[in-house]
Amino acid sequence: MPDPQGQDEDDEHAWGKARARTAGALMSSPVFTAHADWTIPRAARELRRRHVKQLPVVGDDGLLTGIVTRSDLLDAFIRSDDEIRGEIEQDVLGRILGLDEDTVAVEVRDGVVTLRGHVPEPRLVPVVVGLCQGVDGVVAVDAHLAAARAG
Repeated sequence: MPDPQGQDEDDEHAWGKARARTAGALMSSPVFTAHADWTIPRAARELRRRHVKQLPVVGDDGLLTGIVTRSDLLDAFIRSDDEIRGEIEQDVLGRILGLDEDTVAVEVRDGVVTLRGHVPEPRLVPVVVGLCQGVDGVVAVDAHLAAARAG
């Protein structure tokens, strides 16, 4: 219910919504729609700019094809810990840095990456941390890395 003290910016509109008995009386109008070919960032910006929680999505023919929600957009950016760990192990440590598989152990919990092990040179420690921080879904990096000792 609207604020009984009348503090709402649009009291009559709010009270009208509170008295609604049909979907038509309660709905928001006019409807702003997203187009199916919009990028995820564009849809996210429009949700934020228009202060709405969902956008109906229409095709080229103007017909409704679905709805995109804030939750849908968040899911596109939030990745599982296993996905994050896999990208760090395969791409960052393996493909980019060329480190042996058992050189650095990677653990990910709630997006926080913990690295334990050694790297060939001390100057690689901040490089490894920086590359890991750049992986989508990483919240923080806790590095316990040392330079390997020359044998």
